[in-house]
Formats: sequence, C-alpha cells, structure tokens
Amino acid sequence: MKQILSAKLQLHTSPEQFQALRRTQLAYRDGLNAASNYAFAHGKTSSNQTLHRGMYEEFVETILTGWWTTCLEILPARERARGRF
Repeated sequence: MKQILSAKLQLHTSPEQFQALRRTQLAYRDGLNAASNYAFAHGKTSSNQTLHRGMYEEFVETILTGWWTTCLEILPARERARGRF
C-alpha cells in the first residue's frame, strides 16, 4: 500500500532572501492567473497544448522584457557563483 507523507516547512530568511522569494511567489501567481484567464477566455480549455500554443508569445515577451523572475535570484551568492544550478 502506498503512503503519502507531507511536511510543512518554516523558512527563516534574511530580508533580501525574503524579497527575492516574494518576487518569485508573485511571478508564479501571475503566471497561474494569466493561464487561468486565457483558459476561461477560450472556452475553459484545460488542454496543455492549447494553453502552450496560445500563451507562448506572451510568455516569450515577459522573458525578453525581464518581467519574469527565476529561482536563481534566491540562491545564496556562493551557490549562484558555482554555475547554472
């Protein structure tokens, strides 16, 4: 029998880490809201392919304008300096 365990974590962050984490959370929420808005505007579609094709241009635009944030922002400088991951 499979058993699923879950855990709740409490993060203790510096003010800079908190701000970076918050920016990441808000960007993630904005992305989910954009996908939801697109789905409802186009007949409540839940097809991943349809959402991908429909939102690709907007997503690329957000990457190019720097609006999108990444998890690399919240890595400590030491890990960030080591390389991509």
